[in-house]
Amino acid sequence: MVIQTIKHNRLLLIFIVFLTIYFVQEIHYAQARGKMFWTESSWNWQTNEGKIKRANLNGTGVEDLVTGLYKPIDIELDLHNNKMYWIDNTAKLIQRANLDGTNVEDILIGKRITSLAIDVESEKLYWGNEILEVIQCAKLDGTKIENININKLWITAANIELDIDSGKIYWTDYFEDVIARANLDGSETENLVTKIDGVNDLALDLNNRKMYWTDVIQGKIHRANLNGLQIEDIVTGLKKPFGITLDLNSHKIYWVDWDWDTDTYKIQRADLDGSNVRDLFTGLNRPSEIVLDTDGFYDVTPDANKVTTTWARVKSK
Repeated sequence: MVIQTIKHNRLLLIFIVFLTIYFVQEIHYAQARGKMFWTESSWNWQTNEGKIKRANLNGTGVEDLVTGLYKPIDIELDLHNNKMYWIDNTAKLIQRANLDGTNVEDILIGKRITSLAIDVESEKLYWGNEILEVIQCAKLDGTKIENININKLWITAANIELDIDSGKIYWTDYFEDVIARANLDGSETENLVTKIDGVNDLALDLNNRKMYWTDVIQGKIHRANLNGLQIEDIVTGLKKPFGITLDLNSHKIYWVDWDWDTDTYKIQRADLDGSNVRDLFTGLNRPSEIVLDTDGFYDVTPDANKVTTTWARVKSK
């Protein structure tokens, strides 16, 4: 009886070890499948050296998806329809392509288009028009353009984010130095954070009712409640942080940092509270905006002594 129990326990231990090894391998495999997209452009914005690039969330597998662009300054993903959208500011275009970079097409030709946001469920595209000083929207194919009638004399919406469930649109205005929001129809406009010279990019954590933004003047990433209260510094000591995005499944922040003094550019990552800052990509060519495809994947902590996972919502195809 004792021998049978020992054999049983030994087999159980072997089975547990096997499952653990398999599970860890699957963790790293899934981590490598999550993707990051970003835009790059040269100092000479009149040359078509701009690119859209993609890599795994763990920093491997860098690839060029779209080349021959001039000044790509913003990028958004439509995972439901397997599309990505971006602004080429020099060419004054909104373009889109498949997520692998194929089938590039012009969606909208305009002047001084400053930011993009996508409402996949309503199949709408939102952007800032700096010439008309308004926020506009249209169908995803660029048709049926409308102005959002926000109660302001003018708007220079450098960055737009959507809270569809609450029916809100958020934006940063670099002339007014504010972060503001309104209803999707433009009503009930309110300034949330004021006198923030240096605000560049904005990201929303709707699960925890927080917003994050980069500050190129102070070299910081700030966080506040969605109503603009309880402002705090999350990451300090940066050079000129630009694009920012959140991986809420793995509780991470990603951002771009420019060092003009040394002409170096990189993408970094940290936990949502600003801890565990690490470099992901260095030696880049003026990256500006980043977005993530993490649906259906999970990530792991960089601590090799621990295996912790955060499961993501699986994509429905």
